[in-house]
Order: sequence, then C-alpha cells, then structure tokens
Amino acid sequence: KDKLYTVVTGMYCGQMLGAVESTSKGLLEITPRDAMGNPLEADELVNYVIKDRNGNPVKEWYAIASYLQEMDGEMDGHYGNPDGRKKVYSSLNPTKLLRNANKFTYILLIVVSLLAVPVSFAIYRIVCTIRKKKQSASA
Repeated sequence: KDKLYTVVTGMYCGQMLGAVESTSKGLLEITPRDAMGNPLEADELVNYVIKDRNGNPVKEWYAIASYLQEMDGEMDGHYGNPDGRKKVYSSLNPTKLLRNANKFTYILLIVVSLLAVPVSFAIYRIVCTIRKKKQSASA
C-alpha cells in the first residue's frame, strides 16, 4: 500500500480495474494512480495513453510486435530465469498458512470448527454403540 508500481496495460483492462475490488468482495484492491500517487478515475486513464511520434495511440499488439522485432529473433536473457521478486513458501505450518489471513479465512475456520464438533460427537456415539453391541454379543 505504500509503494507505487509502474504498470502498462491496455485501455480496456485499465478501465476495468475498478471492478476488481467489488468482484473480489474486497479481498483485492487496485487503485490506478499517477506518478505522484494521486488516485485516478477510470475516465482519467485516457490522459496516460502511450502515443507514437505522430500522436496516435499505440495499440497493445503493435507494442508487443515492435518489442519482439527489436530483439532480432533472440529473447532477452533475463526472461529465461526468475528474477527473485516472487518468493514461494511451501509449508503446512498453521502459523505460516494464516500469516496473511483475512476475514473470510477466519469465517471459514469458525464454520469448519463448528461443524467438526457435532461430526466428532456423532462418530464417538456410533463407535460406542458398536462396541456395546459387540460386548453384548460376546457375553
């Protein structure tokens, strides 16, 4: 939340960023901002369109094609390996699993816990009933 990231996207995706928060039910929040960190409205994004030398908007497909053409058929070497920005943690440690938990995670844990109690009790009763029947049959 305290850091700005430079992102290049198409106009359609840029204008749809506002739907991310409502669609994710508040789990994700993406706010387009200018270079000074001021929030931008969807209709303000047209002021940030990249233009060519003639003042025409650069289309996504053209930008990608031009970039690939500049590489002369050879992919830049730094694309071949991870750059270390993404760190993957593989652990079943509950503390690590709940490190970035949100309210939905806690609601799910409460629901599962509440369901586990009656299920455990029912299993206990069934086992006790089976044991009693075996004991009375053997006696």
